[in-house]
Amino acid sequence: MPAITLTGVAKSYGGGEHAVKNLDLTVPDGAFMCLLGPSGCGKTTTLRMIAGLEQPTAGTIAVGDRVLDSVERGLYVPPEKRGMGLVFQNYALWPHLSVRDNVEFGLRMRKVPAPERRARAEAALKMVHVDAAMDRYPSQLSGGQQQRVALARMLAVNPSVLLLDEPLSNLDARLRLEMRAELKRIHEESGATIVFVTHDQLEALTMATDVAVMNEGELQQVAAPMDMYDRPANRFVAEFVGSPPMVIVDVGPSPAGLAGSLLRFAESRLPECSPAAVGIRPEALRLGPPPGATWCEEAVVEAVLPAGSSWTVRLRVLDTELYAVSYTPVEAAPGDVVTCWTERMHLFGADGARLSAWDGMGAVA
Repeated sequence: MPAITLTGVAKSYGGGEHAVKNLDLTVPDGAFMCLLGPSGCGKTTTLRMIAGLEQPTAGTIAVGDRVLDSVERGLYVPPEKRGMGLVFQNYALWPHLSVRDNVEFGLRMRKVPAPERRARAEAALKMVHVDAAMDRYPSQLSGGQQQRVALARMLAVNPSVLLLDEPLSNLDARLRLEMRAELKRIHEESGATIVFVTHDQLEALTMATDVAVMNEGELQQVAAPMDMYDRPANRFVAEFVGSPPMVIVDVGPSPAGLAGSLLRFAESRLPECSPAAVGIRPEALRLGPPPGATWCEEAVVEAVLPAGSSWTVRLRVLDTELYAVSYTPVEAAPGDVVTCWTERMHLFGADGARLSAWDGMGAVA
């Protein structure tokens, strides 16, 4: 399957605000691309335009050399001729059909012969581990099983592209974890190109080969998951990707308190930068005696929040609230004064773009 390319794509409704603005995006062949962003950022609209359920008001959508949408040329290929499979958020299973018949439905519409239809349906159900329930009805399945049946229905027709619109949002935490692993396995086994819409950063970071972050209809950054986490393009991506989110302190014209402390340290290490804000991820903030020449300040512990495998600590550092994440037990109690330090901080310009980072050894890209 050639790459999916969106060039200058925009979508507006009734001439009002644009749901998607001038989007340039390439989904490589065989990629697992996650469209990530808050509600209303345009990610589902983008997915629906790729599927052909929505028509763009500007721009071009192409698969390799085949143009699917071109506003300038007045070209539009209907959904059923795009060779793509779409899994909806609500599964959309026929309640009166058995699991097997639901999975065979798309093949039946394509007039696939019955023996081949049955074999492909059973193979798809086996791939998603629901073959033991093929004679049941959707009402007799759990939410996770229904999700797998919806996936099997799409896989059975052998689409070159699988489009998933927040399919895990209706599942509980355990089922979401299980289905994330299943989707990753299915992608590796099938080799299909997957475009997955989610507002859950954990889903994007754990499953995707590429993540595209959107906000207010505009593309903010496209990168591999850990590249995006380590090198966010701007303040929005830095604060959206990560839990707890990165704390970003505005420097201002006459910085004092924590802002002044961070700026003085940043300028002493990276004199070529003139940051308007400095950011620290909670997991990069440490408690205890600092090793060597790192930024450090005294902090008052306000709360210790255990989370099983980690501890989140709320601190008051000079005039600002910060969070630290520890993966070893925290001995401090609320009211204690501790030393906090970090070997990594991110610097941002006045326009919100990331300038650089300092990681204890010097500047990094």
